Formats: sequence, C-alpha cells, structure tokens
Amino acid sequence: MSIGFLLASAVLSEAGTCDLIPGADEVLKDRAVRWLIVGEQHGTTEAPKIFSDLACLAGTAGRKPVIAVELPVDATQTIRDFLSTADDRTARERLLSHEIWRGPIHDGRSSKGMLNLLERLRRLKRANIIADVIAFQPTNFASGEDYEKAMALNLERSSADGMLVLALVGNIHARLTRLQFSGRYYLPMAGHLPRRQTLSFNIGDNGGVQWACFADSSAKRGIKCGPREHGPARRQYNRGFAQNAGEGNPYSGYLNLGTQTTASEPAILK
Repeated sequence: MSIGFLLASAVLSEAGTCDLIPGADEVLKDRAVRWLIVGEQHGTTEAPKIFSDLACLAGTAGRKPVIAVELPVDATQTIRDFLSTADDRTARERLLSHEIWRGPIHDGRSSKGMLNLLERLRRLKRANIIADVIAFQPTNFASGEDYEKAMALNLERSSADGMLVLALVGNIHARLTRLQFSGRYYLPMAGHLPRRQTLSFNIGDNGGVQWACFADSSAKRGIKCGPREHGPARRQYNRGFAQNAGEGNPYSGYLNLGTQTTASEPAILK
C-alpha cells in the first residue's frame, strides 16, 4: 500500500467522506470557471449539507476552493479564528460569540444548518482540502443593484491567482439575469461576475419546509420567523446537477437535493 494512499485516507478520515453528487465531476472539471455559485432558500438543513459535500468534492478533485458564505464581511476574522483554533469547544465558543447568531431576526443564515456547515468546513480546512472561508455580505448601506455589485466585488477579490471560489447565497442573488422587484429591474449578484468564468446553480428540492422570516403585523417588529412550507415540488428529482443548455437562463442549472427539505432552526434560539 502506497504512502500517498495512506495520506489521502488520513485526510478523508479527518474531514469525513465526500458524499457523491452526480454530475459534480462535469461541473468541476472546467478550470476556466473561477466562481461557482450555489443559490439556496435559507433555513433548511439539506442545502448547507449538500454545499459542504460540494466543497469536499472540489477540494479532493484538486481545486482546493475558497469557500464564501452569505454572512456579514466583518464575520470573516471570527470564522478564520474558528477554523484555526485547535480545541473544538473553544473554537465553537469563539464562533458563536459573533452577533450574527443572536438576532434579533433569524432568517436562516444563523441556523443550525449553517453552524453545521461551518464545522464541516473547519474539518476540511484542517485536512487541507479547502483554502479559506470568507463572509461576503456587505455591511454598508447600499441597496438594490449597488448592493448586488458590492457582493460580487467581494467575491471577485477573494479569487486570488485564479482560485476557485465556491459561494453559498440566497437564490435571488445567485441569478445570472435581470429580474423585477418592487417595480424596478436590476441585475443580481451573480450577473455582475465575469460571465465566462461563472457558473450558478439553484438548489432544487422535492418540496418541504424551511425556517423563514415573513411579514406579520401581529408579531414584534412586524416580522415572524419560524418553520414555513415552501410548496410541493412539481416533480421528484434525483440528487445531482442538471445543467441548462444555452444562454439567457437565470441559472446555469440546478443542484437537486433529491429529497424534501426540513426546517433548520436558529443555532441560538431566544
């Protein structure tokens, strides 16, 4: 048995196995792609999980990506401290000290699913499978398309020396084409990245529930957060990538979960 095989086995033992995603090899083989965007509906258990599998597969395929999560940019140093802290308990305490986990509104990005993703990424970083983890949500007060441009710029800056950036973001931001919102048209984040170097996939599911925030006049601050059905799927899809052909589509295709979603409640629920 070769030393290389033993070392590879030790690395995967540290990080956990990379669960297969059919079609991932085809997506990851194009070395011209520098930004691989995955759009989710926040607040599910399953979307962060399949994203962590994709990060693992990208790293073991030789891409060793920078991972970007839709959290405020000022959380980046907290996340990096979490990644580099040796003791598991201390690392978790440092991560949860950031205000992102404490509300006052929990829209799914501060969920147990997100926490589990970051803990998986910590193992992948310790195993040298991924290069870094950054947060890229702007903390300035830009709105509309300016906000989308700021998000895209943060992702562009994180792709040093042509490295692959693998980003998880709300699926509206992941669109490559313009859309109308509140009577105005604008181009979401993914559409502002270099087009020929960007692929963006919307996560598809077989129906289910998410943890979401929505307007409710009877609730504090006029917003209520909790489990919410997001409708049945039109059909049942198998797990894996399904790519679109041609230009003009809002996404490059779909990353299907192959299952229903379950709601992921806040990591710290007050």
